[in-house]
Amino acid sequence: MQNRRIAYSYRYPILDPQGSRDQFYYNIEKHYGSSDHAVFLNYGVPAVLFNNWPDIAYHTSEDRASGADPTQLKRAAFIALASLVSIAYADAPGALRVAELAAGNAAERAGAQLRLALQMVGGKGSYGEAANLVRMAYEREGEAIRSAAVLAEDAAVAARIEAVSKSFVDTGLKADLERLAAYARAAGVDPEHGAGQTAEEAAAARIVPVKKRTVSGMGGGVRGARGASVDPAEASRAQYLAMEFRGFADGKRSVLDIRNAVSAEYGAQEIGKVLEFFRAGEKSGEFELTQRGQ
Repeated sequence: MQNRRIAYSYRYPILDPQGSRDQFYYNIEKHYGSSDHAVFLNYGVPAVLFNNWPDIAYHTSEDRASGADPTQLKRAAFIALASLVSIAYADAPGALRVAELAAGNAAERAGAQLRLALQMVGGKGSYGEAANLVRMAYEREGEAIRSAAVLAEDAAVAARIEAVSKSFVDTGLKADLERLAAYARAAGVDPEHGAGQTAEEAAAARIVPVKKRTVSGMGGGVRGARGASVDPAEASRAQYLAMEFRGFADGKRSVLDIRNAVSAEYGAQEIGKVLEFFRAGEKSGEFELTQRGQ
């Protein structure tokens, strides 16, 4: 922690005798699956990636722990251990405090998504996609707050955490959608225009993919025709999308739900292509496509 009372120095610096004295610059990524933690995510196990970048030896034989700055490595290890201890020792009151922290950070993240949605409308983008950003933000954050209940081991505390999550979503989502609609009208955009579902979207809303087997890693992206070249950036993007489609396919979400969730992360996805992905998965035996209500 920085203590400004001591001439902008650090009260308890985390340094290594063999390491640098550099500042600790960090960035918290929202969605990132390209590493070993993706193996856990594929099986529904929550996982966090701690990464050091830039790494000039990445994916080479010189990519070793000895190439990392011991000071930065110690700091990352401290953060990981502190997080682990907080979770491991969280009793019922502790679980409520974790929910408290999640709710506070959720408000900040939801606010950032509202800003992006307003900018999308202001830049003459799709109002529907802007509203989807806001809705998906609150769906994610509500689940993030609710997840603290697993630590409670007390039904009464779990119910209180659920109440915190519900209040956050119910009040925040309504207010932010109203703010977005008010700005849209001010910018000359009709929030009601194109609000209904297309026939293809309505059909996708009734189809629920159910996993029959798990595909490890990032397989299942697009493949070029025999002899055709595939742009590496596009192929990589397709693999990320495939991984997210699989991740959201929990047997409860419809194809349209999955499309909306992934669109909030990676930009608007064509519903036809999302349907095509799951139909291909049905042919390969990875998914069973069921009709909602069955």
